Amino acid sequence: MTVPGTRDHEPALVVRTPSGATLVLNDLVGNIRSASGLGGWLLRLAGFAGKAAQIPRVVKLALVKDSNALRTQLLRWAKMESLTRILVSHGEPIEANPRQTLRDLAGSLGRPSSTPPAAGPEILRPSWRRPRVHGWTPRGRMVEAHAG
Repeated sequence: MTVPGTRDHEPALVVRTPSGATLVLNDLVGNIRSASGLGGWLLRLAGFAGKAAQIPRVVKLALVKDSNALRTQLLRWAKMESLTRILVSHGEPIEANPRQTLRDLAGSLGRPSSTPPAAGPEILRPSWRRPRVHGWTPRGRMVEAHAG
């Protein structure tokens, strides 16, 4: 299956056996615990390594298109009572409470939005948070003004 909310780029597989179910994920979750040195620092910076399983920052930026759809799928997997482990491409298998790990990952995506914001430049933006516009005067001085 392709994981919902990931621009149709992230595959997943559920393998069911008599001893339980295993969820196999590709890039969606990083669970590297023992990363050290410069490589470890880079893996932590990208979000593939850390103290707990996480959705790496680069994956959120590059693959996650619809956080609500992804959150819903993670919570759907978390409801699988037979789930005994999660295998990830980047890191150690998740065997200690994989269902709670999925709930935590879903929570890391933020709160679900019930309706998409309205289109237009003033999307839920108070006047004191309007973006600044920078420009130059004919004499070469920089000026700032609020847009809108």
